[in-house]
Amino acid sequence: SSSSRSDRSRRISREPGGGIFFYAKHGYQDNTAPIANPHVVGAWIQFYWSEIESEEGRFDWRRLDARMKPWLDAGKKVALRIYWIGSGYWQDPAARRPTPQWVWDKGAKMVLHGPSGTEIPLPWDPIYRKCAFRFLQEIARKYDTNPDILFFDMTPGAETNPYRYVAFNQRTPEFREQYAAAVASNGRKYSDDLWLATVREWIDFADSTFHSLPLLVTLNVGSLNLDKPRDYSVEIGQYCVERGFYVGQNGLSGSSYLADSARKRAFAEWSKRSKVFFETLGDAGSQTAFGRKSLGALMEIMQAAQRGSASYLLPYPRDALKGTRGQPDYDPAYEEALAYGARVLGGISAPPVATVFTEPARKDTGSMSQMVDARFADSEATPTITNFQLSGERWTCEVNGRPLSGILIKPEGDGPFPAILISHGLGGNAEGFARPKAQEFVKWGFVCIATDYTHAGSAGREFAGKGARPPAGLGGGQGKAGREGPAPVGDRSQFGASPENVRRALACLAILRRQPYVDSKRVCAYGNSMGAFLTIGLAAQAPGQLAAAAITAGGVAPTEGFAAPTLETARHIRTPFLILHGSADTTVPPERSELLKQALDQNKAPNKRVVFDEIGHNAHRDRADDCYRLMREWFAEHGVLIPARP
Repeated sequence: SSSSRSDRSRRISREPGGGIFFYAKHGYQDNTAPIANPHVVGAWIQFYWSEIESEEGRFDWRRLDARMKPWLDAGKKVALRIYWIGSGYWQDPAARRPTPQWVWDKGAKMVLHGPSGTEIPLPWDPIYRKCAFRFLQEIARKYDTNPDILFFDMTPGAETNPYRYVAFNQRTPEFREQYAAAVASNGRKYSDDLWLATVREWIDFADSTFHSLPLLVTLNVGSLNLDKPRDYSVEIGQYCVERGFYVGQNGLSGSSYLADSARKRAFAEWSKRSKVFFETLGDAGSQTAFGRKSLGALMEIMQAAQRGSASYLLPYPRDALKGTRGQPDYDPAYEEALAYGARVLGGISAPPVATVFTEPARKDTGSMSQMVDARFADSEATPTITNFQLSGERWTCEVNGRPLSGILIKPEGDGPFPAILISHGLGGNAEGFARPKAQEFVKWGFVCIATDYTHAGSAGREFAGKGARPPAGLGGGQGKAGREGPAPVGDRSQFGASPENVRRALACLAILRRQPYVDSKRVCAYGNSMGAFLTIGLAAQAPGQLAAAAITAGGVAPTEGFAAPTLETARHIRTPFLILHGSADTTVPPERSELLKQALDQNKAPNKRVVFDEIGHNAHRDRADDCYRLMREWFAEHGVLIPARP
């Protein structure tokens, strides 16, 4: 309409027309140190609807205004983002319930992701849409004419996707079908056509509601991809740019846009008509949790933003702090990178408002802790099992094209049976450690699977670096009494809960689910020592795949750099956990399993910890009867072992 075009003509870009933001995300929202950094244009502040309008019609902006105030008082700028859909795996508690409860009370429908407790709205639901659009009007009434806000990210959905794909599809692949079956209050279910129409409707409403404040939309594929991969990002981006929105992408790394692509060409073209915004995939120098994609150095990320025709960049908060003088982790190389980015991005001139190719990412600093919704390209990277062959109790297959083998032992009968993944410790292997355990577990009715990990006595050497000293528990030397066999020599970062070992464990779970005699809802895991580390990491990364877990002689590390997962990693676990430890264990001190219990208690994850007096690292052997009894009771308590019908 002519009025809409007139509105867009007034919604012009604001100065500075480019630059670097400090990401004032959860945990950093009150950190104002980068105000003193001359290379930082201002703060990126995000919020949830439920934080502002907890009661219908009553809007509390005080917290948001208080977070903006120190930056504006210092002459800096801010950008705002609303999260309509979050993830219960994120650290911010509000991410689980971004929608106010009163919206559901009025009859709007949602989908609950059980393992994370995340409430996911159906944006096409007419009751939800009416309430959300009214809230957008209130945001416009409050902030539309504030000249110190450079733009507002109002992206519909989760970066134009229905929900956070990596956060949920990796852990609970069945959730996609659950979402697709959800019915809105008007009886309508998801379809690609309905979703794209919904995204356009939200964009059009924001376009007609905001008359001055530039608007941003962050892009992803824009499809649930039920039957085949689709990518509507360029189509949605073009729709946004034609209406004066800024465009860009979340998930930038140092290797982004090295090669020519349709997306790169689209951003270059859009940058001539609008602004382009990028958010990085995580901390510079780290790797993503899923797919272990390297992010590259901060300078490489700045150069990638330049290749992508960016005007604005949002690095993760640690990178901005490392580039701020006077901070404990100050690094001149980071300041140099920020200065470069401020120069090349701030110097880009371009007109009105933007969109972002969101490649969700849950922030990962090199461990499996802080998993951000990593790139969508990685979100479907579940193990692909091919050429599976079972001969007696030995199996072989290829996992994403790489060979893997192990043992699989089942009870007599057709099932369906519960199943358990058994993970060995340092120097052990599937035959020497897992088979004796399986011979006991199979008596309880378990299908048992095991493979050799990189810390095996004679397996996985291709993944271990030559000449490196073997890891020792959580960092010290492991005594002979603690070993399951001759310790391998290799890079300790590849042992325990390493990405390669998690890949192998996930492959084992995938193999179990393929067996017609396995009840996929009653799959659990047990690990000892290094295998316990792996079991913890597996539960953190794929909680929806495990009904329960048990470990002996394991725990978490307070910081990164060990074969054990970090305390932060454990804070993502929702799986019921049984923890068994020896009080005299000097290889993995019992304090490490106490840290794990504390994290599980904070998560409200069911757990039980038993410490055996005067027992060392081999509690699984020295107190075998007690360990078996406690595990059997634990698995029965949590529905894995079901008494046979008479």
